[in-house]
Amino acid sequence: MQWPKIWHKEAHYRDLLIALIALTIAYPLINAWPAGRLIEQVTLVAVLINGTLATYQHRYQIFLTLTVGAILVVGGIINFVREEPLLWLELAQLIATTLFLSHATLTLTHDIFSGRQRVSVGLLFGAVSVYLLIGMAFASAHFLLETLVTGSYHCVSPLCQGTPKSAAYVYYSFVTLATVGYGDIVPATHMAAVLANTEAIIGQMYTAILVARLVGMQITQSRS
Repeated sequence: MQWPKIWHKEAHYRDLLIALIALTIAYPLINAWPAGRLIEQVTLVAVLINGTLATYQHRYQIFLTLTVGAILVVGGIINFVREEPLLWLELAQLIATTLFLSHATLTLTHDIFSGRQRVSVGLLFGAVSVYLLIGMAFASAHFLLETLVTGSYHCVSPLCQGTPKSAAYVYYSFVTLATVGYGDIVPATHMAAVLANTEAIIGQMYTAILVARLVGMQITQSRS
């Protein structure tokens, strides 16, 4: 479908990138501030909105965004007023977040690699956003696995002390995505190892393919 100029997707890549950067900055504050978990949910909702605007193609995405947003907001308020989070509500939040981030990642990746866009600042914003979305989606998946099967990861990092532990899995996800591997958080089960291997492979392949794609587009653009 054709978008009006004001709704052109590249115009929202920048806003999505800003929201994702804000989310990565917010996670270390979760354990440090009493209202940290609420800040996390608010920032996640901002990612939901901007992610939908940047990847919108079908009406069902609006329903998905509203559903996930409602789960995050309601869950964030309930967990904020409670001393201990509700397990079923935390699972619902993690499942909803993982599904949305995965969908946004795949849709935005398709836009970047299948389109015939010229190399532009907006396209670069979108490309960086995909990388951050991959990290966030896997972070949610890692945290979901640990919530479902306690002990899936062996963690000696201070980030794993106390609750919530979501900041630890965001940190672990991006360390794995970048194939740094400090060793303070390691997989302890087969499924956790599969997730880690998959993320590390995707991180390397995405970077290599993205560079090749951008160089090819730039060469074509220069010749035209």
